Amino acid sequence: LILAGDFAQLPPVGGVALYRPTITDKALASRASAGKSLHQQKVAIGKFIWHQVCVVVILKQNMRQTLEGGPDARYRRALENMSETKCLSLPIFRNVSIITSRNSYKDRYNELGCESFAKGRGETLHTFHSVDFMANNKDETADKKRLGKRKATKVGLPESLQRLLWTQEPHTSDHIPAVLKLCKGMPV
Repeated sequence: LILAGDFAQLPPVGGVALYRPTITDKALASRASAGKSLHQQKVAIGKFIWHQVCVVVILKQNMRQTLEGGPDARYRRALENMSETKCLSLPIFRNVSIITSRNSYKDRYNELGCESFAKGRGETLHTFHSVDFMANNKDETADKKRLGKRKATKVGLPESLQRLLWTQEPHTSDHIPAVLKLCKGMPV
């Protein structure tokens, strides 16, 4: 059996790649297939077959894009770098926007980007924390009757709760970060 393909580039169309660690032991947990869906059974069998591969040959040279100059050479280099997860250090690729499949990836990318931007410019990265409040839970119906309309009172959060909020990723709060890292010259 010979399997061919660039497994580093794109996952299969119909699901998760069998060679990826995201296929957990959950699909393989029990010896019997009782109670498993047909899809889970196929995943378990596929994972088992994938582990039977005993010889792997990694091809180093891209034979599809072989033209020497211009855009073809740059495209070939980009493909080679992507398959080996090598980043280009050219200035044009610094501080660029990217599209990610998950907001959690975007949040992590932004976090690393802030640190890289500040370090690259020799600037100090300043951290700003949110100051959060919550409405007072006190029953004020009697006060409303006595005083008419009242503005809601705000109460500061307990320190433990405030610290917990600061650890949350922005995608968990309508994309509003609880901690903002900025430096001089940083695009916002």
